[in-house]
Amino acid sequence: PRQFLLQAAPTDDRRRPGFSMLDVDDKSVKITDGGQPVFVYNYGAITASAVPQNDLRRSRSCYVHPDREATKGCWRCQQLICDECSTVLFGETYCKQCALEVSKITTNQAGSNVFNRQINSRWLIISIIIITIIITAVEIFIMTRGG
Repeated sequence: PRQFLLQAAPTDDRRRPGFSMLDVDDKSVKITDGGQPVFVYNYGAITASAVPQNDLRRSRSCYVHPDREATKGCWRCQQLICDECSTVLFGETYCKQCALEVSKITTNQAGSNVFNRQINSRWLIISIIIITIIITAVEIFIMTRGG
């Protein structure tokens, strides 16, 4: 269970008190500003008391496999997923659907990069051949002139 240490900030009679956090229960924290509610943050699995203890709705489950615990979240769509449904691409975890989409995008980009590299390497080879021909021609010219 999470616990918070709340301390009252020194207040001046001329100004209203600032933000404060109050435990509503073991799964909720309420933030107030000057005594006025601003936000209630609920954490953990929160279900109605009528839901049985062994019901899957009491745990975070994979959106594809509701009978399995979600251990990760998709970086792109934020869905909760189990280990079987997760794929890691470029250091990020994706669900299978998003991984497929991301891999299509990257394949297209990578394909154009490979094409550009092939063109660049061809120009490099052609440039080396031309430079070699020029150097050879200069050497032949120098040798024929008696240098």
